[in-house]
Amino acid sequence: MRWFIAMLNRKELIGAVVPLLLLPAVAFAAPISYIFSGTTNGQFSPGQLFFNAPITIVATGDDSNIPYNIPVCSGFSTLQRICNSVSSVTFTISGVASGTVTEAMVLFNNRSDGTVGLARVNGLGDWLGLTDPAFVTYGLATSIGPVAVVVTHGPFGGVSTTAGTLFLDPGPNIFRAISSRPSSVPANIPTLQPISLWLLCLLMLLGAASVLSRPRKK
Repeated sequence: MRWFIAMLNRKELIGAVVPLLLLPAVAFAAPISYIFSGTTNGQFSPGQLFFNAPITIVATGDDSNIPYNIPVCSGFSTLQRICNSVSSVTFTISGVASGTVTEAMVLFNNRSDGTVGLARVNGLGDWLGLTDPAFVTYGLATSIGPVAVVVTHGPFGGVSTTAGTLFLDPGPNIFRAISSRPSSVPANIPTLQPISLWLLCLLMLLGAASVLSRPRKK
């Protein structure tokens, strides 16, 4: 035990441990699902048309990726656009087809005009867009809705999917987001890295050992 205490008193140990305790904090990450729904018209290329069909589109992401700074997002600074990368975009069109979008997409929020939607990462523009005052202060990191909007944007051309090239006109008009973040953990609250916690515990134990090992006064 004495050699531990001797190390505790060495400046070299303190100089090595303290910087590790100051490692950057890591944000608590939580999955979040963005859901577009409603009825829509459209087609699968070539030629499979559908009308007034119920549709659900689910984009899955993680709130630790907000803001996601790529050209399709940062290039729209005048719109105050923020983005979240999404790992998958799936869809179900009742009585027509279901599948997965095979193009890389991002979920965006233009806070200047209150628009949320999906955009192509390759720079070919938006695919879906819905505008509502509720989205002006949204920010993509929390649950919201369902919000039924009056203004939808498009058509913006087709996207490649596992069921064929999908065109929508207009897009769905209801938006909802569901976050798995516990209500007790606000968005973007950092936590200590595990290594920092272990080192902090080590210092506390060594400090306690130092106090207990001191000779008692007679």
